[in-house]
Amino acid sequence: MCTRCFTQEHRSFPTWQAFEQFDLALTQKIQLSGGLHYSGQKQLARLPICTSYTCAACGTEWWLSEPDSAWRGFFLPKGQAKAHLTKLRGLDNVRGWVGLALLAGLLLGALWLLRNLINP
Repeated sequence: MCTRCFTQEHRSFPTWQAFEQFDLALTQKIQLSGGLHYSGQKQLARLPICTSYTCAACGTEWWLSEPDSAWRGFFLPKGQAKAHLTKLRGLDNVRGWVGLALLAGLLLGALWLLRNLINP
């Protein structure tokens, strides 16, 4: 991180306006000679596609995930972006297992209730 790229990371963009302000600053940094340049698209597993930018001055690779609907996006250095995405994927997996366990519990409860209503 340096003054030619960014000195602050963004774990999320709480509003669309916050992202627009950031996007304006990003555009200015890209247009600045010796600032950021586009490095390509990155994606980990089924997670959102990130746009990669590299700082010509300090060499930091930044990953940008733009907000979309409920997804709040982020702008983080590569290592932190990967860790952030891995953490979010883990949370999604936990939510999936909890949902499956709740569904199984409801199904077993309904079967128990039906059995007791049919054979009192």
